Amino acid sequence: ADGAGIAHFGRLPRINYQLFVQKSPWAQASQTFVLQDPREIVIELQPGATIDGIVVSTEGVGVEAARVRVSKANGNDWGQIPAPLPETISGADGRFLLEGIPPGSYEIRTEAKGFVDGRLRNIQIEFDEILPAEVVVEAGAVIRGIVRNDAGKPLKDIDVSAERSGRNRQGQGETTVTDGDGKFIFDTLTAGDYRVACTGDSWRRWRETVKTGGDELEVTMVVAPALIGRVLDSRG
Repeated sequence: ADGAGIAHFGRLPRINYQLFVQKSPWAQASQTFVLQDPREIVIELQPGATIDGIVVSTEGVGVEAARVRVSKANGNDWGQIPAPLPETISGADGRFLLEGIPPGSYEIRTEAKGFVDGRLRNIQIEFDEILPAEVVVEAGAVIRGIVRNDAGKPLKDIDVSAERSGRNRQGQGETTVTDGDGKFIFDTLTAGDYRVACTGDSWRRWRETVKTGGDELEVTMVVAPALIGRVLDSRG
């Protein structure tokens, strides 16, 4: 919108629309309408709530550069477009502000390098208030390794996945790629057993079940067999 709060959408087809408006620190608002002819829509914004929070480790130290998101506690209603909600990055002391949150039931989710994803549930917002929040995150368990070919040369850009094995598959796993030295690391896992797989073009897939916190994995990949042929017509 411009300085007068006016936004213009031109040449829209005549179908159903859901319009979202978000401007910190106001609460996000939306309106569903059927566009038949050119029209003016007025949306009034109400003051939104603010979550003034902090992300800390289990030792009580603020976690810097954590991605912090707020989402509806029960997800979005089926068939509806997800409403945009605020997200931010924690500061050097782990503190963050989430502004412009409309009334409802929410949860906060965090992602930070070296830590298991955090979650704070049952946040109830009823009006334009300021709510404190503390998200405690646990240091992530680690799986690290290096990928080489059968001649001992490190392999770059190999896809590596770590999937939780067994029946308990919460926080199922992550993916990454090897760096220029053939190395990879997962450092946001919950402790336990994981099925690690390495794949790449022209390489045979490598898989092994490993425990977090063990020695560096030494992965050797071999060239996958290739099938080469020609397709001919009836005349050869």
